[in-house]
Amino acid sequence: MPGGRVTAFTRGNSVQAAGSRLGMIQLENTRPMYAVVKTGGKQYKVAQDDVIRVEKIEQPVGETVELDQVALVAKDDGIVVEPSALANAKVICQVTQQDKRKKVIVHKRKRRKGYQRTHGHRQAFTELRVRQIVTE
Repeated sequence: MPGGRVTAFTRGNSVQAAGSRLGMIQLENTRPMYAVVKTGGKQYKVAQDDVIRVEKIEQPVGETVELDQVALVAKDDGIVVEPSALANAKVICQVTQQDKRKKVIVHKRKRRKGYQRTHGHRQAFTELRVRQIVTE
């Protein structure tokens, strides 16, 4: 632009150039890649660098775990749910912690019979950090 100064500022996912004839310039809307994996009888939606707590996996802290039961992968070009396309998909995670959850108190009682039982339970879990989602 001759003689004009162009400054740009952002508003949401768009850039507006002050003093230009273009007005709003739409940026490419990129979503992070995510996957839905099955482990321990549950399903988890994970993206890269997510930290999740799953049922106990017998691996020492620092080891790498591959979760190969992938139900869905969402990429920039769409969502993949076809089982044949997901046959080689896996989520590579690193074990960051092995611990137990908060205690759950179970109290049983039968009225007028003098029967009372109190029992506590702490479920073991494994904390995983998602390192990579592999689709090939």
